[in-house]
Amino acid sequence: MLNHVYILPHGDEIIDMPNEDSVKMNKTIKNVTGNDDAVKIIISPHGLRLSDKIGIYMSYNFKGYYKTENNIIINNYKNEIDLSNNIYEKTNSISEGINYITSGEGSYLFLDFGALIPLKFFKKSNIVVIGEPRFDNKEVLINFGYTMYDVINNYNKKISLIMSADQAHTHSKSGPYGYSPMAEKYDEMIKNWIINNDDTVIDIDNNFIKDAKPDSYWNMLILYGLIKASGIKLTLDYYYVQKYFGMLCAHY
Repeated sequence: MLNHVYILPHGDEIIDMPNEDSVKMNKTIKNVTGNDDAVKIIISPHGLRLSDKIGIYMSYNFKGYYKTENNIIINNYKNEIDLSNNIYEKTNSISEGINYITSGEGSYLFLDFGALIPLKFFKKSNIVVIGEPRFDNKEVLINFGYTMYDVINNYNKKISLIMSADQAHTHSKSGPYGYSPMAEKYDEMIKNWIINNDDTVIDIDNNFIKDAKPDSYWNMLILYGLIKASGIKLTLDYYYVQKYFGMLCAHY
């Protein structure tokens, strides 16, 4: 059963809180995540990526270590393996189960910072980890969202979905990806899509994405499919630009 849906950023700043905006984002995330103790599905843009499939992590355990400028995150989680298997079985024409050769109850994979940072805001629970696909087939990504909702809705536990996503990365000339006017436009389009609950997210051009350089877009297409299947509406909670990239929090 679907419990909550979140779009959460994963910049170090929401942990280290070097400025007023990052402090507010940290507080906002804590407020919206509350006491959510449901099983979590998290899709991270910084995990394992396959060229033409959606990677579903099939190890029984996860370990993670990440160091920000001022903090260290160390955590481990159990895979909600039945849910991982269900998602894979329903989507195996477009997904791939990921594991080391050594599998079974002692198997583990490492978590990236795109998963570790958002998960830090939640009560510990079993999780499912999916690597964000970055291929251009919008229909496949949207259909994955539809099917994932069907699996979630028929599962016998509460499930919350976390879309780990930072927005455009070309807001500043001094940033590592340079400046593009498409950055501000992209972030506005994502914010308006969330507010209006419309279909505009599927019409964003690939060249636009290349200039704005978000790591969120593919996750947003999956989320669009889930929203259409479920009928939910997100609430936009907070947004700001951290030097060169946009960070956004929204939830259902």
